[in-house]
Amino acid sequence: MPLLTKQTGKQLVETLTGPGDELLYEAAHQINPNNTLKTTTERWYDKQLKATNQQLIKGVPMKLGAASEAIEAGKLAWDIIKEGKVVGQSSDAMTAVLAKVDRDPMNYVGAKDGESGVYTWEVNDAFHAFGKINYVTIRLKVQGKYHATPRSTSPAPKGYYLPSVYVNILRCKVNFPCSASGSANLANPSNVGSEEEANAEVKIHAKLTAGWFAQHIGITVGFQATGTGGFRLLGRE
Repeated sequence: MPLLTKQTGKQLVETLTGPGDELLYEAAHQINPNNTLKTTTERWYDKQLKATNQQLIKGVPMKLGAASEAIEAGKLAWDIIKEGKVVGQSSDAMTAVLAKVDRDPMNYVGAKDGESGVYTWEVNDAFHAFGKINYVTIRLKVQGKYHATPRSTSPAPKGYYLPSVYVNILRCKVNFPCSASGSANLANPSNVGSEEEANAEVKIHAKLTAGWFAQHIGITVGFQATGTGGFRLLGRE
């Protein structure tokens, strides 16, 4: 049996990096003879992303938009990766954060294009003497329109809104024996402005999952979008 085959498939290395290749998270997972995984080391370099992931592990649900909010999202959860394939940027894979009294994005003018920085999540083989053996690579960011204001004929309160918000998967590479999936949901849409001038705000949580035979590992990454400021990584606070 070649040396490469003998040495591979013993341990996985999982990493999350930010736009400047700064390391935000890393973990090592031992592969047992029955192909189950055991996490041997784990380290977070970003406190906010760590807190988000620990909250989900404990089973604390993300609070979704309340019906009583003056600002609400058109869609609160959607798939971004299915069976290792990117879900296209259709109306099923994006949302809008607008005034509850006017959900028509065409009634908002002056929108600007915006995007966050990029997260890169990788699952590699720990053996790399002959080069990196990559099982999963996912690169993603949030994009959309922001800084949109209601038309004079709109019943929406004055302020700045988000006519479109979506997760853009820049790369999704999956190699045997791994699989990959992903979804996104929104925490409470809210007004972080004032009574006189609304400023729509929402946090987007993208859950990425890699399957190793019958077992899975995963990570959740966060973004923030505001009507006045656009889009950014939560891990960059």
